Amino acid sequence: MVGPRRGRLGTVCALGANRAVSCGPSTSPLACRAVPCYILAMKHISVADVIALPVAERLRLVEAIWDSIAEVPEQLELSPAQAQELDRRLAAFEKDPTQGSPWQEVRARLERTG
Repeated sequence: MVGPRRGRLGTVCALGANRAVSCGPSTSPLACRAVPCYILAMKHISVADVIALPVAERLRLVEAIWDSIAEVPEQLELSPAQAQELDRRLAAFEKDPTQGSPWQEVRARLERTG
């Protein structure tokens, strides 16, 4: 196992990676794309600090948060309206599975229409 190492800028990645090399020459604690690095960094910054980050870094943070949520879908609670809509869609599909389009077709249409 590799322990934390100092990067060129004197920063340490929570995973032991050299952030200055692997994630670019950023001085932000959120420059590393690895989720544990975000978690470690979030313990030391405020919401105002996050909002002050460049857009690219905020997007990486959002992606890390979204990925961490997607890993535990069973923890998401649906509202009664969401559950009702999902039940309605499932019933419509079960009634006539030929309606609708496979994901590949939907994606191709979206890519064509931009």
